[in-house]
Amino acid sequence: MITNRAQNLGMRAVMCVIAISALSSTAHAQLDWEPETPGAPTIDSTVRAALRGGTEDVRGRARTVSDVLLLATLGVAITDTILDPLSHDDPDALGPSLFFGASALALTWTLGELVKHATVRARPYTLACDEAPFACDARAATLSFYSLHAALAATGAAMVCARRSALGDAWDTGICIGSIGAAAAVALLRIVGDMHHATDVVVGALLGIASGLAFGALVSSSSELR
Repeated sequence: MITNRAQNLGMRAVMCVIAISALSSTAHAQLDWEPETPGAPTIDSTVRAALRGGTEDVRGRARTVSDVLLLATLGVAITDTILDPLSHDDPDALGPSLFFGASALALTWTLGELVKHATVRARPYTLACDEAPFACDARAATLSFYSLHAALAATGAAMVCARRSALGDAWDTGICIGSIGAAAAVALLRIVGDMHHATDVVVGALLGIASGLAFGALVSSSSELR
């Protein structure tokens, strides 16, 4: 069983990594980074040419929809961490479920922030700044790698599927598939919206899946120990 002391220590660790991420973001905002736009891998250029929205209106809508789908995916994942233990008459599982769920999302977000500020990769829209109505600000334009939208959406979907796969009825399978579809759409729309390269969303999605599946394994372990 996970003791209260262990959970308190774990939560402090989560708060520490979030604080580190916030400090990293603040430090980055104070510096005049200059993104390097040349030299994108061929795969990124090829995928961008095929999927990038043809007009700024299309790209703007893609970005908006990706924001909405991300919030929806995370909303389902967070709600699931709360309601699932209660619906199965297992209130003792609520604490570990919330703790590990928050930890998985915090890990994904924090790692993404740190990597973004360390790699300083130019977003694809900097290749066509004259076409965009918003300024290609040097700070915002360096936060391409990796896609936090894709990573967080994948974490949420993996969290849902890790929990629901153990139940296995049609409803649970449907929720899992729906979450995966939403996460995939988020990743795709970040490319359509010209906010990320293909490699940004692939790496983000893979890391998000790993974080979400780790959540499922830890929740299962805590259940077995009770």
